[in-house]
Amino acid sequence: MLLLTDPIDEWVVQGLTEYGGKKLRAIHKGDFKPPKLKSEGESAEAEKPAEPAQNDTEVGSLVAHLRVRFQEQVKEVRLSSRLAESPSVLVSDDGDFGPHMAELLARAGRKVASQKPILEINPKSPLVIKLAHLLQSRPGSDDVAAYSDLLLDLAYLGQGAVPRPGPLLATLGRVLTRDLETVSS
Repeated sequence: MLLLTDPIDEWVVQGLTEYGGKKLRAIHKGDFKPPKLKSEGESAEAEKPAEPAQNDTEVGSLVAHLRVRFQEQVKEVRLSSRLAESPSVLVSDDGDFGPHMAELLARAGRKVASQKPILEINPKSPLVIKLAHLLQSRPGSDDVAAYSDLLLDLAYLGQGAVPRPGPLLATLGRVLTRDLETVSS
């Protein structure tokens, strides 16, 4: 794995297709599936497919809800296999520029076609599971809308910039106040 942290790195590696005999692939583009790693004592027979979670139906309904809610902001909403702890992430299609490359080109005065990101959600995240359950039990509630917006804003925050920080701060304030009221009671 190569960790490239400079905004210009995406531009530099466009010409690199491999390094040290290994094919390079951007983790923030396309439908990335992390490779399965085996420990020393593990054999291929020991691998068992993960059992589907009980909340698959609820999470599926959440994906459908988010697709409709964010149809103007994102190209697609899908489940992620690349996330371990984060509830959501924004990624680009294979042929699209990443956000840092688009910013670099814009700074250089080049016109960059507007590209919508793809929102991936982590089906194992407690936030996603609880939001899916909330959607199932109280569809159309203001809480579902607020937490859905937070899920997208967290993905933007992970990318480095939230397009509309005002609504994010207002929602966070409401959520934290409500949480503190339950903790202090």
